[in-house]
Amino acid sequence: MNIVGGDGKPMNQKQAPPGPKMDASQLIDVKCDSCEAPLFEPLFYMKKVPKMLTQNGSDTFVPIQTWRCAGCGEINDEFKINNLL
Repeated sequence: MNIVGGDGKPMNQKQAPPGPKMDASQLIDVKCDSCEAPLFEPLFYMKKVPKMLTQNGSDTFVPIQTWRCAGCGEINDEFKINNLL
């Protein structure tokens, strides 16, 4: 079983992806649409790519991340991925 990231390369859960440097004071706070809580938990939908469609001859799993409210469990509309949620 392989788990790949959005770039199609195997994911190493110990490595954090590089990101742009930003001033946190300029970022916009996101709150739950339902209860206005400011904390969210990550969720993953898993998509399976059958071995017939992969080059390595084994099933491959692709995680698709989204977030739910840590307070009430609601998923904000802006976090919903078309046809998955």
